[in-house]
Amino acid sequence: MQIGDRFVTLPSSIEPMLLNYLNIIDSDGNRVFLEIKPIEYLQEYWPNASITSEPRYFANFNDTTLYVAPTPDTAYVMELGYQGRINPLSNTNTTNWYTENAQDALLYGCLAEANLFTKNMEDYNIYRQRYAESVTAINNEARRRRRTDYKFPGSPLGENTITGGQ
Repeated sequence: MQIGDRFVTLPSSIEPMLLNYLNIIDSDGNRVFLEIKPIEYLQEYWPNASITSEPRYFANFNDTTLYVAPTPDTAYVMELGYQGRINPLSNTNTTNWYTENAQDALLYGCLAEANLFTKNMEDYNIYRQRYAESVTAINNEARRRRRTDYKFPGSPLGENTITGGQ
C-alpha cells in the first residue's frame, strides 16, 4: 500500500472475485485482517481521501484494483489470500492443475464434448455421467483436505466444541 492512496493494484494472476482474505502488517508486526464491504459503504464511511488512518475495510473496485478505507497512513505490507488463474495448455505449457490432478475429469469432459459435436448422444450420455462422477470425487477430496482434523466438528483447535472433549 502507498501512503495516501486508497487504490491497490492486484497481481495479474488473481481471479478478482476469488479473493479469500486481505490483511496488513501493522507497525508492531501484527496481522490486521481487513473486512470486505461494498464499495458504497467504504465511500460513505471514509468520504475524505486526504484524511489517513490504518485501513479497516476493502472492496473490489474493478477486476485489477482494490479500494481500501480509511486511506492508508503508512506504506503497509499486505498479504493476500486468493485463488489464482490456472495456466492454459499450449505448446510450451503442457501441464497444469487439471492434467496433474483431474485427469479423469479432463478426459471424460473432452470425450463428452467430442461426442456431442459428432451427435453421438449415446456415448455423450455415458461420458457426461463419468465426467460428473469424476468432478464429484474431486470435490469430495477437496472437502476432506480442507478439514483441519478428522474429528467432529473439525475445529481448528482440534477439539469437539459441542461437548468440549477432544
